[in-house]
Amino acid sequence: MLQQAQDFRDESEAIHGLLLPLADVDYERPTLFKRWTINEILRHLHVWNIAADLALADAEAFRGFLAQMASGIRGGRLPDFEKTYLDGLSGTALRQAWIAQVRAMTPRFAAADPKQRVSWVGPEMSVISSITARLMESWAHAQAIYDVLGAGRVDSDRIGNIVRLGVNTYGWTFKTASRSRPVRCRGCG
Repeated sequence: MLQQAQDFRDESEAIHGLLLPLADVDYERPTLFKRWTINEILRHLHVWNIAADLALADAEAFRGFLAQMASGIRGGRLPDFEKTYLDGLSGTALRQAWIAQVRAMTPRFAAADPKQRVSWVGPEMSVISSITARLMESWAHAQAIYDVLGAGRVDSDRIGNIVRLGVNTYGWTFKTASRSRPVRCRGCG
């Protein structure tokens, strides 16, 4: 079993527990992240979890999703596309659909070959990188929800996956920006 898949699910379950007591009206609270509401953050996570699952299962369907997304955001905002894509799903119903997707996709990622290549919006990536990216997105976007709800967050060893992702992609960030990777200063210790 791919540990990163279980870590993704565990992180999502922690977020689910945070959201569980909320009433539907609470999901419209704006956060400090671009003033996105909790609904917008959860829709974002849900849509891109669906996309990652599609990329794993059916590359052609994933390409169809990308075409739909590209058409849907012309002249608009990504959250508007995501709301339309999910047919306006919000609040408790959105939370339930999101966690059901997480629970359904986790075993598929856990059973997949970690080195298998899958398509993505940018360059393709390995299955292990794909599920780690879902974990990173979930962890990062959830921080805005923890903050707006005034809830304390207890991180676990799952965050190590995000650290490794950052280290592994550090050089790539400079390459995609057509910039030279900085040389570590000798003697700056």
